[in-house]
Amino acid sequence: MFDDHTRSRGRTIPGDNEVCASHKLTSFSESGSKDELNSILKDIGELGPWQWFLALVNMIMTINAGIQNNSYPMLVGSSNNWAYACRVKGDTNFTLEPDYQSCKVALSPVAAVDPVQCSESSGHEMVYKHEHFDTAMITDFNLMCGYVSYLVPLVHSAFTIGSFFGVFLFGWLADWAGRKKALCIGIPIMIILNFALSFSPNIYVFLAIRLVQGTCVFGTFTVAFVISVETTAPSKRAMIGNIVHIPWGLQFITVSLVALWLRHWRYQQVVYSIPSLACLICLTPWLTESPRWLAINGKIDEATKVFLQGANWNRKRVSEQSIRDRLQTFYNRAERNGERVKSNMKLAAGLVKTPEMRRRFLFSAVVWFQGAFTNHGINFYAPTLAANPFLAYCLVGLFEFMSPVIGAALFTYGRRVPLVILFAVCGFISYNIITVMKLWPEGHEFQLLGMLLFATLLSDMAFNGIYVHVSEFMPTTHRSIGLGSCSSIARIGSSLSSVLVQTANQHPYLPPVVFGSLSLVGSFCTFMLPSTENKELPETIEEVEQHSRSSFKIKSDPSVGERAIRDPEREKRLKKPPHLANGFCEEKMIQNVTCV
Repeated sequence: MFDDHTRSRGRTIPGDNEVCASHKLTSFSESGSKDELNSILKDIGELGPWQWFLALVNMIMTINAGIQNNSYPMLVGSSNNWAYACRVKGDTNFTLEPDYQSCKVALSPVAAVDPVQCSESSGHEMVYKHEHFDTAMITDFNLMCGYVSYLVPLVHSAFTIGSFFGVFLFGWLADWAGRKKALCIGIPIMIILNFALSFSPNIYVFLAIRLVQGTCVFGTFTVAFVISVETTAPSKRAMIGNIVHIPWGLQFITVSLVALWLRHWRYQQVVYSIPSLACLICLTPWLTESPRWLAINGKIDEATKVFLQGANWNRKRVSEQSIRDRLQTFYNRAERNGERVKSNMKLAAGLVKTPEMRRRFLFSAVVWFQGAFTNHGINFYAPTLAANPFLAYCLVGLFEFMSPVIGAALFTYGRRVPLVILFAVCGFISYNIITVMKLWPEGHEFQLLGMLLFATLLSDMAFNGIYVHVSEFMPTTHRSIGLGSCSSIARIGSSLSSVLVQTANQHPYLPPVVFGSLSLVGSFCTFMLPSTENKELPETIEEVEQHSRSSFKIKSDPSVGERAIRDPEREKRLKKPPHLANGFCEEKMIQNVTCV
């Protein structure tokens, strides 16, 4: 968002959001403007204790964001195994059978009189019972029955919507006031809101707090991530970008263990909020302002001090005057190129202005929506089908943790074909959940859990893979805005997934059908996208369109297509060798994002 190497991921994983919410600082693409800062980073240490400290800060932010995002099923008590009934208030002799589920009560013994909802009778109240939950939000706020039951998925949706706006809000704030000041404003508010959720008197107050909480959690995480990216050498950014997101999958396990220990959702939320206190480290002098932001805003002296502090951390000796001179050159070049900065709207229009770019973007948008919807939906769906939701959610976290490792090896052999297969198999598994339910009407817990965990692994691998795939066929001039736009669409899918899961109790076959159908649609749309492995990355929209036209000529005259794809004159004009996308994560391969 803030930097041309910022990662853009559509998942509720933070730092992967709309990377072009603010394009002010990095719109010019001349490599010379970056050479000064990169040479300084090389002199003070490309990857030393300073950069590792900033990575540690980002991991702390990731832990906080992962816990708050993934706590949704444990807080609301996602499970189909609740027993609930309506009883007369104060009736201590009432016995609730384990499998009984009813939201209505008969106010009259006359058979012709229909039962009414328990909430409509002032003399009755709902009672709940679950083997693994003592209290949850659905019991405290009586969200099991009636129209209020549809407010349950909004617990996740409110957080996701808040994170969507948080990226833009804190992006603007960080560009205007500075990265460090944005953190100093957002982190205290975030901590207060984390704890405030535990004291919500009703679901409406909870949702309001949750919305603002999501804004602060993901907004501050993105800012901290950008500081780390802007102070790390380009050759090390991909590695740092991957490392700081490792704790995300483990937070599924964290929230499950806390919920297993504390069966009351309010106590759980208090414990979930404690790690956010560690984020206060961002307010200390140890975390400096981004030297890139300081330099681009003409604060050369302050930027010089930050780089000297980094050199001291890394035990490097550098010339203060040399750093100052290079920063001044960087600032002067940025000022000269400032008049050529394009607005976000003009950049976004480029995604749909020409035929081939429009085709690529629209198919990519569908894939990202489907990927986020399916991945998040399956993760939330698993605890609802298991007798022990804590165990199911722990296993989901384990498979989420494994998927990037397996995917990193898989996608070295290609992009499009593995993605097509992964989405198709995930769809096939989703459809067969219905088959298992039909074959084993009772006692199908382990069969379903095994299938869902395998689907979780596949969907998360595919969701990781689409970052690299899309970034490779988007031109350099529109790579950031393209990934950022896809990420925005993915957030819509993530928000809607919890709504579908909420229908599983009344319509058990609906979630598998939707997950399966969307996965097959994603497989088809991925097949329609270009293959990128061992191909030269496009630099401009014109090259994308030229490649599209030449691909039709290949069928009749292969030499024409070959000359169009690998044009020696073009390479000579660019004065650099072609960048080959022959690795899963290679810094030179992707100029505008840090891939997964």
